[in-house]
Amino acid sequence: MPVESEADRLAFLDSDEFGVQATFGTVTVEGIFLDGFEPVDLGGGSAAAESVDPVFVCRASDVPSVAHESTLTISSVTWTVRGIEPDGEGMVRLRLSDEV
Repeated sequence: MPVESEADRLAFLDSDEFGVQATFGTVTVEGIFLDGFEPVDLGGGSAAAESVDPVFVCRASDVPSVAHESTLTISSVTWTVRGIEPDGEGMVRLRLSDEV
C-alpha cells in the first residue's frame, strides 16, 4: 500500500518546479522527463555519456489507458511509448522512442 497520496505524488511532479507537462491524447499530465543519457564511469577519471531510453515518469492514474505504441507529446516532440513499468506504488515509468 502506498504511503503517499495522489496529491503528494502530483506535488513531486509539479511543472513549476522540476517536472514537465506532456500531452497524452487530449489530457495534459505532469511528470519527470529523463532525456536518455547518463554518465558512465570509464575508470581512470574518464567519463562518457551512455545512451539509454528516454523515460517519462508520472502518476499511473493520469494515464490509465496507456499502451505500447501510444504517443506522448513533450515540448512539441512526439514520443512513442515502447515500455510501461508501473512501480506498484501509484507511479509509472514510460520508456519512450522518438520513432513514431
